[in-house]
Amino acid sequence: MPPRFTVRNVLSQSSGLPNWRSNATPLKTYFPPGERFSYSGEGFVWLQRVVEKITGQSLNEVVTRLVFDPLEMKQSSFIWRADFETDYAGPHDAQSAPGKKWRPAKPTSASSLHTTAADYARFLQAVLSGARLNPGTAKQWLDPQVRLRQHCIECLATDAQDADQHVAWGLGWGLEPDAGFFFHWGNNDGFKAFVVGSLADRSAVVVFTNGDNGMAVMPDVINQLMPGDHAAFKWLDRPRNVGGALLDWFRARWHEWVY
Repeated sequence: MPPRFTVRNVLSQSSGLPNWRSNATPLKTYFPPGERFSYSGEGFVWLQRVVEKITGQSLNEVVTRLVFDPLEMKQSSFIWRADFETDYAGPHDAQSAPGKKWRPAKPTSASSLHTTAADYARFLQAVLSGARLNPGTAKQWLDPQVRLRQHCIECLATDAQDADQHVAWGLGWGLEPDAGFFFHWGNNDGFKAFVVGSLADRSAVVVFTNGDNGMAVMPDVINQLMPGDHAAFKWLDRPRNVGGALLDWFRARWHEWVY
C-alpha cells in the first residue's frame, strides 16, 4: 500500500508528491509523508478534489462562499469572469514581449487564482487577525510544521541535509521563524508575485508583477516596505541586486499602492 498523506502534509508541503507530474517524475510519493519539505502543486490539486467531493461544489464556489464574499474580495476568482475583460494585466516574457492572457474556464487551486493587490490585501488582513478561524486553527496556520534543511524547492531526489535554511513551512505559508515573518511567492508564466507579513507588527506587503523578470525586483522592493532579514530570498536564490533607476522609481511611487 502506498504511503498515505494528510491535509496537514499537503498544506505544509511535506506530502512527498512532485510539484508537477512528468515522465521524469511520475505521480507518486517520493518519501514518507511528513518526513521533509518538497513543494507540490499536485498536492493542492489533490486537496481541491477532496474539497469538491465533500462539498459537492466547485473550488471557485466554495472559496467564493467561504473567503471571497465574506472578505469583500470582489475582484477575485479561480475562473475567468466577463467583467475582468475591461481591467486586467497581460503577461510578459523575460524579453518584455507581451504574451497571451490565460482565461481559465475551470478552477485550479495551484495556479488559476485571478485577484488584485487590493483584494489580496484584504485577505492578508484576515490572516493577521485570524478572521473566520477559531483561535487554535489561526495559530496553527503560522506555526512551523516542517523546518527546511535543504537548499531546494522541489526536494524529491535526496534527503541529504545542506544546512538550516532559516525557513520553515506552516499550514500553507512559508515562515521565517527567526525573524517572525510569513511569506509566499507566485510563479506563473508571465506573472511573478511575493507577499510577506509580520504578526508582531500587524503588517504585510503584497507585490504583483506581470513579467517573467518580476522576482528580480522583489528583495529590494520588499526591503523598502518591510525591512529585515528575509531568509526566503536567499533560499529562493534571489539576492538584493536591483538598485538604480528602477528602485528610485519605486521609492517615489510606493505610497500610491498602499491599502
